[in-house]
Amino acid sequence: MNEILGKRGFNATFKTASYDWVARHPEIKAILTVRDKPEDYVESWLVAAPFVRILERAPYRWMKTVQVLMPDFEEEYRGETTDGDPANFLDRDTLLATYVTYNDRVRAAIPAERLLVFNVKQGWGPLCAYLGHPVPVGIPFPHVH
Repeated sequence: MNEILGKRGFNATFKTASYDWVARHPEIKAILTVRDKPEDYVESWLVAAPFVRILERAPYRWMKTVQVLMPDFEEEYRGETTDGDPANFLDRDTLLATYVTYNDRVRAAIPAERLLVFNVKQGWGPLCAYLGHPVPVGIPFPHVH
């Protein structure tokens, strides 16, 4: 997978969380997606994060797909976002501190010339310029996930 990501760039967010690998490969460009304020990240996460609790309940917990994916969801939703303190995956202060610390670690690990700190509100311009591609004509920048 790293070979594929290396050919296409690398998004250094909680979901991929291996910025240290990117830092060791000078041929790789990285993109750190950020929010306007750390508090915006926390508010957004608190809307999404309770999803993992739904999967823990019947009938979902009995589904094979959920059983296979649950360890990854646990790590993403309870581990990465809390810097290893899973009980606090819905705690505002923990989420805020982890977000700020993570972004600082990425910025410290990856040289500025290989790291685009990007807010999706910026649209195609900075992203395309960084990647060396023209801005798509007639294609609005995606804004919903």
